[in-house]
Amino acid sequence: MSGFTLAMLGFGLALITVARWAMLLFSVSIPKNRSVFVVLMTLSGGLGIAALTLGTGSWVANTAAGIAIFAGAFFLLTVAIGKQVGGSGQFQVGSTLPDFSAPDENNKIFDISSLSGQPILLKFFRGHW
Repeated sequence: MSGFTLAMLGFGLALITVARWAMLLFSVSIPKNRSVFVVLMTLSGGLGIAALTLGTGSWVANTAAGIAIFAGAFFLLTVAIGKQVGGSGQFQVGSTLPDFSAPDENNKIFDISSLSGQPILLKFFRGHW
């Protein structure tokens, strides 16, 4: 198989895997078992390395191989250092929230019980990239 083909395969695999991961992330459905994603991203990075080793013959393929390598390495690093846990099932849509209070954007204490009986959308963002 040529370096060009390997580069394009690695790039395509990385693109599809990242797109699927993003869909799961945005729907808050991070799987507990991430081994399939780890294997696919490792494979895409490996294809990119193999492509550059064999020589691709074009800057387009070199760029695609580089992106595959970067995406694979970045994904593996973030999975390794991230502490995201998939679906604990503690909060479900429509379930009752436990009482809590927290400071708002003006540093005033907000108590969730003040919204009792009203439908609300509660979103938490860790942002620990």
